[in-house]
Amino acid sequence: GVLLSGERVRLRARVVDGDGNELGSAVSWSSKRPQVARVDAGGQVTGLAAGEVEIIARFGVGEGVARIQVLPSAVKAIADLGALGTGMSLAFDVNRMGRAVGWSAVGEAHDPRAFSWTEASGPISLGTLGGSQSFAHSINDLGQVVGLSRTAEGDAHPFLWTVARGMLDLGTLGGRYAVARSVNDAGYVVGESETALGVVHAFIWRAATGMIELGTPSRVMSIAVAINAVGQVVGAVQVGPEATHAFVWSPAAGFEDIGTLGGPTSIARAINDRGEIVGASTTRSGDTHAFFWSRRRGMVDLETLGGRSSQAFGINRQGQVVGRSERPSGEPGAFLWTAELGLVDLGGLGGGGSEAYAISEDGIVVGRSVSSAGAKRATLWVIG
Repeated sequence: GVLLSGERVRLRARVVDGDGNELGSAVSWSSKRPQVARVDAGGQVTGLAAGEVEIIARFGVGEGVARIQVLPSAVKAIADLGALGTGMSLAFDVNRMGRAVGWSAVGEAHDPRAFSWTEASGPISLGTLGGSQSFAHSINDLGQVVGLSRTAEGDAHPFLWTVARGMLDLGTLGGRYAVARSVNDAGYVVGESETALGVVHAFIWRAATGMIELGTPSRVMSIAVAINAVGQVVGAVQVGPEATHAFVWSPAAGFEDIGTLGGPTSIARAINDRGEIVGASTTRSGDTHAFFWSRRRGMVDLETLGGRSSQAFGINRQGQVVGRSERPSGEPGAFLWTAELGLVDLGGLGGGGSEAYAISEDGIVVGRSVSSAGAKRATLWVIG
């Protein structure tokens, strides 16, 4: 189960023999991690700090276990967004109205299918470009959705989806593969596409111009991951045989390399309207860490939740950052980072690992976590 820090819940134990006969209810209660949650003699559990805890009910030589995840005080609510079928699902972005997008496994082959979600509708399939697979990566405040879909021929093409027109194929730069990763409220779309030479290049798409390259040399790989309201684009560009660096691009200034945390590679994954950038970079020790970048501070290491690796995927105008970090146990944990709080583990649906991919201006976070039943489900957190 899931419990918010400061909340209480009363557990009840039913003791039966092998034939189902009641043996009594006089059990003793204990907590394996009383610093996370305590339990009184009547079975009332109080969440104290973020973490996972086992509450033990004992009767004679027998015992029962209730596993509870206590969420931090920064989290006001958490919800499973469901799926298009019974398989896995993942939410990748959310807009100001609380509409989320992502993908969910469907059919016997468990093919990924792009979906849109609201509290009223639940997950709704966005279809495909004729193939069996599609992925939704981004949604703007107008409800326009972009992502990737397989075509009837098996190629991977970027799409723009609207309520009025459905799924529109945005084409490629000459190759068979392209993906749309972000769309702003002006309807500008960014992503990457294979060229006729077989090199992957970052692109920007506008209704007036169609798809155009951002301007990297013909043999240099680049990808565009996000675009903000003023048209600044971030992503990664190849700077050597084994190295890529995070960049920020604008029509006026072109490409600007924003460096690394000391290692050879970095990638920028999100940019807010203030020009603050987050992503991931290798460090001098060879680990991968989430970073925050601004003109004033440069690239700042956001560290981890206790493991060796972390990545930042989303940032809003308030500078709240979300992502995924390795915990001391080795499993992934969704995190929130702010300048005031530092890194906070957001917990999940009670089954272990979690990851956060986007945060709205109102503090709605979406991602994926493992449920207590072991299912990987699209997840929504409400941040206080």
